[in-house]
Amino acid sequence: MSCFKAVFVTLFTLIAALLTLSNLTYGESTSKITITGTDTLGIQLRREIDERYNCLVKTDAFRSGFLQENDVSDVISKFVPVGISFDKAEEILRQAGFQIFVPQSVIITGNRPDRFDVTASIDPYKNVFPGKVSLYVFLSPEKPGDFDKVIRISASFVASYP
Repeated sequence: MSCFKAVFVTLFTLIAALLTLSNLTYGESTSKITITGTDTLGIQLRREIDERYNCLVKTDAFRSGFLQENDVSDVISKFVPVGISFDKAEEILRQAGFQIFVPQSVIITGNRPDRFDVTASIDPYKNVFPGKVSLYVFLSPEKPGDFDKVIRISASFVASYP
């Protein structure tokens, strides 16, 4: 499947899911639909991640050198946009297969601006002899310890070797 076709199919599926959610009437219970919607977003996110990875590999655009990253922030941002609540973002990422790590200020030292970021990972994403490819997502809060909404998102595939 070409990259363009894969993006088109994913976009069409996302629009169909959003139209389904928009058909609710005022006062209708949304608890079941919200969970289903999040599940659907997580599944669609994972599908688009897989398509991007396969496209990068197929076109020889995947960078696997030392400390080289393959930015996929645009893919993640379609499903986990800036301004989303951390709870909702974590829920969508978990449905896509990510593990979530909330920073512990006692452990993280130094003056790194990312030290308060919530990290999500699929590690390993793919095993590629003799190493592995991992996928990392970093969600930044507005200020330390304020996990109300996400203000910055970065994501990339990283290849590592023994």
